[in-house]
Formats: sequence, structure tokens, C-alpha cells
Amino acid sequence: MLERARAAGGDSVYATAVLAETAVGEHDWQRAAAEATRALRGLRPTIAAPFPQALQNAVRDLATTAPPEIAAPVLEEAARLRPSWDLAFHGAALVNVRWGGEHCSRAAQLAEELTRFGWTESEVVALLRPCEMRR
Repeated sequence: MLERARAAGGDSVYATAVLAETAVGEHDWQRAAAEATRALRGLRPTIAAPFPQALQNAVRDLATTAPPEIAAPVLEEAARLRPSWDLAFHGAALVNVRWGGEHCSRAAQLAEELTRFGWTESEVVALLRPCEMRR
């Protein structure tokens, strides 16, 4: 039904965001990533409605649950397209922390941005702590 609504010219960003959220629920990570990226690219946020809740849910769940190699490009794209969205930077940093190894340096770069959103230095350090523990 959502795919038909999107094809018929309905609110395609909302429909795509719900499709991404549904795919996350089904652990269809490739589809979730593709739909979330499509929604991010089509999004035109306003002050009244900055991001559909379904998109926030999908992006958050990709960041916390999806395999990092699938989630990282989505979160990087979110940070690039929406530089004022704290979830994009937090999620991208978290994915890179989860991925570990060489990705910890990217996590640190992204985490530095979180202070713009009111994060304290101790919160940033706590986010990055798993990278330090693996060294």
C-alpha cells in the first residue's frame, strides 16, 4: 500500500520513511538502508515538521542494530545532508564505534561535532569508550 501511495504521488518521503522503518523491523537491513537513504535525499524539513518520526526510528535503529557496513553509509549521508540533525552525527559516531578498529578515528571525528548539540565532554568520552577498551 505504501509503495502504491508513493508511486501515485502521495507524500513519498513519509511513505519511504515508513517503508524503511518496516524493513528495520523485519531486519531487512539492505532494504532499510536503501529506503532510509531515499527518504533522506527527498526530505525537505520545516520547523513544524523537521523529520518524520518513522525516519528517525529507522535511522536510530540502523545505527544501533544494523551491521555497521550497511548502516555507516546511511548515517554518513544523513550527516552530510542534514548537518543540523544531532541523530545523524550521534548515529554515525555510534556505528563507527560499533565497527571498531580503523573506524574509531572516524567515530572520534563525528563525536567532536556532538558538542554543537549540547553534549558534554564526558558524554562524548563515554560514547567513544568502547574504542579505547578494544585497543
